[in-house]
Amino acid sequence: MKRQVIRGHEFLTIPRPLADKLNGRFMKVKIVRNRLIYEPILESGDSSE
Repeated sequence: MKRQVIRGHEFLTIPRPLADKLNGRFMKVKIVRNRLIYEPILESGDSSE
C-alpha cells in the first residue's frame, strides 16, 4: 500500500485485491469539504506481482 501526504491530505491507495478488480489500477481518496473524493491513479508498469 502506498501512502503520500499532499497539502495536509493523506492519500491512500486501495488494497491490492480491490485494485486487481479495477484492472490493477489504483485509486486515491481525498477529502474535499467533508466529502470523500476517489481519484484514479494511472501507473504504467507497476503490475509486477
